[in-house]
Formats: sequence, structure tokens, C-alpha cells
Amino acid sequence: SCTTGVDLCMPLAALEGNEHGPKVAFLDIEGMGDKKKSYEIKLATPVLLTSKVVVYNLLSNRPEKESILSALQILVNAANALAQRSFKSNAFGHLHVVLRGCLGTDDEAQGIIFGKEDEDNLPDDAADDDVEAMGRRNKIRSAIKLAFESVKVWSLPELAKGASGPVFNSEYTQKVEAMKRDMHVQLAEPKYFANRALTGDALALLMPNLAAALDTDDPALNPPSIMDAVNMKQAEVVMMDICDGASDQFESIAMPQPEEVIGTELTGMLDGLLDQFNRYCAEKSIPEAITTEVRAHLHSSLLNTTNGIAERNAALLTQFEQDFKAAVEPIYEDATQQIKNIKLGQDAATFAEATGKIEKKVARQVEALMSEHTRPTWDPQEATEELRAQLQAGLKARSSRQEAKNNEQLAVKARQAAEERAAQQERRRQEAEARAKQQELRRQEAERQAREERQRQEEEHRRLLKAEQEKTRLAEERAREARRQAAASASYSYGGGGYGGGGGGGSGGGGGGGKF
Repeated sequence: SCTTGVDLCMPLAALEGNEHGPKVAFLDIEGMGDKKKSYEIKLATPVLLTSKVVVYNLLSNRPEKESILSALQILVNAANALAQRSFKSNAFGHLHVVLRGCLGTDDEAQGIIFGKEDEDNLPDDAADDDVEAMGRRNKIRSAIKLAFESVKVWSLPELAKGASGPVFNSEYTQKVEAMKRDMHVQLAEPKYFANRALTGDALALLMPNLAAALDTDDPALNPPSIMDAVNMKQAEVVMMDICDGASDQFESIAMPQPEEVIGTELTGMLDGLLDQFNRYCAEKSIPEAITTEVRAHLHSSLLNTTNGIAERNAALLTQFEQDFKAAVEPIYEDATQQIKNIKLGQDAATFAEATGKIEKKVARQVEALMSEHTRPTWDPQEATEELRAQLQAGLKARSSRQEAKNNEQLAVKARQAAEERAAQQERRRQEAEARAKQQELRRQEAERQAREERQRQEEEHRRLLKAEQEKTRLAEERAREARRQAAASASYSYGGGGYGGGGGGGSGGGGGGGKF
């Protein structure tokens, strides 16, 4: 049956002599030349970009350069899908053109198919079509040599037909063994894509990106850009795997613990996970820029987790302390009651023995409570010191019941007074805070009013200044007008002064006469 699309032969095979090394995948791609060009490019380009060895099978009893190079045009079309010429150099692996049933040697076939034809020494009567065909063939040769790491032609002799099928003679098998040896050497090195060695997981991430980039009738592949996306995705997958694995590690931490202990443990785990991420990225040759970017996200995620654990540990510590206090308080209360119930009036030794038994009992009870927790934060000795202090206070009351009651009442009053003082202090503190807040509000209000007053004064100053300027301007205008009128009056006086002067004199004379 004929292959449609691309078939992957399973399982993957190991190289001879290197069973534990990288596996080799055998791909079979459908025949080319009878489908739409864009379809063949989309089909062939991903395979060519990711294959270390490419075997191109042709049936040919003699190496016909025109037909063979025309058939190999699909390889050139695939190389042309790359956006830049620099991307095309050694973009594909090692090409092996296998001519089945071909007469002649490998070197002869190599020279005929891939030897450059001399376009400069054509006969003068060469037809234009021949010249054009020669140039086209040379372009195909150059493009294929540029795109592939190496190009080799193999002439396989025709198999003789036997009764039960083809007969594999020694010449045929020797040629196949030689092909295998060449390919074995070539497959010892990985296929590179954008300077990145392709591994199984990298291929799994690369193929969808190639398919997306080729999803057009005129693709222009940018291998570095595509590989950056693959590297980013691979680093993100590693980050997610580490985060998933870290969850189990973090959950295994015993809590509660002292804050400095759990802090050291969490820091060590965080550093170890980041080192694990760095090692993996280095092994996969993921660029440092991408490693740094994804590591920052990983560090942030892990830091959030460790902070959450630290907070949970702190809450458990607080709860443990509260539970411990709640468990110890009844012990103290019971011991206090037992001390109160000791018969008074006994000698000191007997009284001390009785109180000593109570003290030891309390110590055992406290130690039992502490032993229930794997990482206690309370010291039994500190707890028993408080109890012994209470017992010493009880010893002072052994002289008489009245003194004990009095001491008890004094202690109650002192405790109540202390609580009242504490309450008063708390109230005063709260009142002080309230006053401080009120003062702050008044200060802020005063500042606001001061600002508004300053603004008002400034505006008033500007208004007065403007009014003064206007007043000055009006005064100047009046002065100018007065000067103008004075000048006009002076001019008038100069023209009719005799009349006006005489009248004045007459008026003066008349005034004088009236006086007599």
C-alpha cells in the first residue's frame, strides 16, 4: 500500500553498539510531485527540519539529472519556506539520494546529479531552453547543498528475480551495509534546530509550533523565534513539574516547629528546587534568558507556597501555645486548691513534704503534656517555676488560717487593683490614642484652615494690589487729564488773556469799592 502523509515506525530503534543512547525514529513520507505545492511543503518541511538523515528513493536505471533534480525540487521548496538565507544553511540533515536499479558507480551518479554544469562554456549554437534548463539545475544543486549538511548519491544495483522473490546478491548487500555505516556515523550526532539539539521532549513541543507556522500558503519560518517558543514551553513544563513535586515535599514538613527551624528547612527546599530547575535547563540547553525569566516565576510561586507554610506553622504554634495554656491552667488551679486544703499548723517539714508532692505531681503532668508534641515550644521547667512560686506563697500562710485568708483577700484585692490599673491604663491608652487622633485631625484641620487663610490672604492681597494698581492707574489718568486740561487752559489764556485779566481786575476793584 502507498503511504499517505507521514508514517512513524514503532517502536523506536537503538543504534547498534549504543543500545542505551538516543533512539532513532524511522519516518516514511508519501510520494511527492503530484500534489499541490503548499501541501507538499507543509508535509515535508517539519520532517526535513527535524531529521538527521533523509533518504530520497528513486527508481532510475541511469542517473538522469533533469528528471532527478526536478524530483528534488520539493526539497528546495521546503528550504524556501525559511524566512532568511542564513536560516537555510544546514537547516536539514544529511541527504542520501538512493537510485534503485541504477547502473554505474556512486561517484558517477554524484557527479551527474550534483556536479555543477559550466554555464560559461556553452557552444554558441546552444538553444535558449538548454541554457535556461542548465541554470535552473545549478540553482537546485546550490540550494540543496546549502540546505543539507551533506549530500550523497548511492547507486543500488537491480535485484535479480528469484522464484520466491528478489535475490539479494553480495554487491547489493555490501552497498546497503556501506549506507548503514555512513548513516550510523551521522546519527551519532543529534539534529540541531536553531542551534538547539533536538530531543524527544523538544520535538514534541516543536511540532505544533512548526505546524502553526506552516499554516499558510506562503510560509516564512523563523527557526530562532520558533525555538524560543519551544524553549519557553519546555521551561514552563519543567516549572509546573517542579511545583507539582514540591507540593508533596512541602506537605511532608512536620509542624509546628520553631520559626527559625522551619525557616531554614523551607529555604533549603526552595534553593534545592531552583537548583534542580537550573540543572534541567542546562541539560536541555535552554537559553539563559529564558531560564532566568521562567526561574523568576518559579521562585515567586514557590515563595508564595513557603510563605503560606510559614504562616500555617505560625498559626499552629499559636494554637499550640493556647492549647497548652488551657491544659496547664486547670493543673495550676487544682494545685492551688490542694495547697489551700493542706492542714495548717503542721511543722515545716511535714508542710514542705506535702507541698513537694504537689510540685512533683504538677511537673509530671506538665511533662506529659509536653511529650504529646513532637516539637514543643514550651519548657516544662519554666512552667514548674511559676508553680513553685505559688507554693512558696502558700507556705507563708501556714501560720494561721486568718493570715492565709487575709493574704488571700489582699492578693485578690491586689489582683483586682492590678487588673483595674491595667484596665485604666488600657482606657487611658485608648483615650490617649483617641486624643492623639483628635489632635491630629485638629492639626490637619488647622493646617487646612491655615492654607485656606493663606490662600484667602493671598487672594485679598492680589485683589488689593490690583485695586491699588487700578487706583494708581485712574489717578495717573486723572493727572494726565488734569495736565491736559491745564495745558488747554493755558493755551486759552494765552489767546484771550486781556479780556479775562481786565475782568479780574474789575472784580477786584469792585470788591474794594464795596468795602468802603
